[in-house]
Parts: sequence; C-alpha cells; structure tokens
Amino acid sequence: CKKEFGIKVSKVNKKKKRKLIILNLILYSPFRIPESFDLRSNEANRKNGGSCITFPDNQGKCANCYNFSALSAIEGATCRQLGKRIPPLSQQHSLDCWLQSKGSVKACSGGQTFEVFNYAIKSKVCTRDSYPSTTHKTGKLGECKSNCNECVGIKNFKWSYTGSSILYEDPWDVITDAIYNYGPVTVSVCSLMPGFNLYSGGYYEPPTCGSIWCGTRQVDHAVTLIGYGVSESGKRYYIMKNSWGLSWGNKGFMNISADMCSTFFNPGWVTSVSMDGISDYCLNREPDKNEIAHDFVI
Repeated sequence: CKKEFGIKVSKVNKKKKRKLIILNLILYSPFRIPESFDLRSNEANRKNGGSCITFPDNQGKCANCYNFSALSAIEGATCRQLGKRIPPLSQQHSLDCWLQSKGSVKACSGGQTFEVFNYAIKSKVCTRDSYPSTTHKTGKLGECKSNCNECVGIKNFKWSYTGSSILYEDPWDVITDAIYNYGPVTVSVCSLMPGFNLYSGGYYEPPTCGSIWCGTRQVDHAVTLIGYGVSESGKRYYIMKNSWGLSWGNKGFMNISADMCSTFFNPGWVTSVSMDGISDYCLNREPDKNEIAHDFVI
C-alpha cells in the first residue's frame, strides 16, 4: 500500500452540515490559552510533568493512517486529561480485532478516525509491545489475538465531517482550545500538496489551498495535531504527528501553516477519559524513555 492513502471520504447532506457548523460554534468558543503549546513539552502532563506524545510509528504497506491518528489522540488525551502516561498503543490490535470485523471497512484500505474511537468506547486497546505490528511489512491483516495486555479505553469523543472545508472559516481558536484542554486533534489532509512528502524540517506552508490538490472528495491522509504556535515572523502553525516513521520530516513531525485555507478536514478529539478506563497493567506501566517524544528545535 502506498503511504499516501488511508482516508475514506464519507457523505453528509447540506442540512446536517449546517447543524454541525452551528453546534460546533456554540460548544467550542475560545478560552484564554497560551499563544503556543506543545504536547511534547514538560508542561503537557498537568499532574506529573513531561511529554504526552509517543514517537511516530510507520504504517508501511497498510493504509491505516486513520488508525494511527486516532490511537495517538487516545494516548495523548489520557496523559493530558488524567496526568497518566501510557505506553504506545497497538494499531495491529485494533486492525485485527476491531476494524476488519466491520463489513464496510477493509482496514488496510482506508477508513475514518471515528471508527477507531467508537471501538475504544466499547473495549480497551492493547499495548504495542504486547501486540506488535505485522501489517506494515505485509499489508495483510492477521487473526485477532486475545493474549495481549489491554491498556485503555475512552468514554467519549467529538468528530465532525467537514466535506470540503473544516466547518469554521478560521478553525484556529477551536483547534488550539481542543489541543490545550483535551489533547491531540485528528485531522485529514491532502498528502499530494507540493512538498508535503519531501518535508524535512522548518515551517511547511502549502503554496495554495489544500483542497485544490486533492479535490473535495479525495482527501487521502490522516494525521494528528499535537501542538501549535506562532513563528517569529507572526505566522501561525500547528505541530503535526505523522505515521510515516522517524525518517520523514523532523523525526516524524511537521510544523505546518495554520493560515492556508482548506488544509485540514474532519477534526476529532477525545473529550473524556477516566482512570476506570485504564487497566491495572497500564496503571503500573510507564512508557520507556525511547518511546516518548520531546519537543525539538525546529
């Protein structure tokens, strides 16, 4: 599977879309939050200090970027909201045991992050070290294994289908508020934007609106926004976690402009997790130092 693909576009009627716009603007108004914030910083964990973000993994031959994005959001939300860092979660577990059982989803052929969130409400996700990945090499799913270390589930999440735009004329206040108060935000992007695949550092700014490159129905990749800031020149940006391994970008991360239109689609984040949703195993298991990402020099 080519790494550029992994998102399936859903349909929504115009009436429902208008309701979503109104609902979002009512529920999410800007609060007083820092001008810049990074979930990899020592301030991310409110209770114990330290980064809330694990290093990016590589989806390889399996187009399940949506799965990586959602699991990254769950990891970060557990840390941000509860002050409890958990080890990296297994995308192979959710593929084998959850996603491939849903008839309309060919788990390695794209999907949506809300599907992963829905399953995480019903069941706990296992840790990556107890259920390691095989699909990144083979592109094929395996049989569901029950002998893994269950880690965490969630109570609720928010996800919005946005079609050809992100619902808000300027989503900055909504997205930054969600990152600061809840944790990472999953979004869909167009990986065909010039320079996106070849990014290796600095600030990435699409040359024009993102939707021009993919079209309104061809957004093809899911990523996770884990921070935000304003550059010295006054340009706003998001810190983005990808699923193309550590050799891409800045150790798997990107600083991407927040000022270009139609770049981000279908935002989602975990709105509620609880200590009851964390297994005894993960309550007593801290991530290894080499599993946790820290903020870097841009």
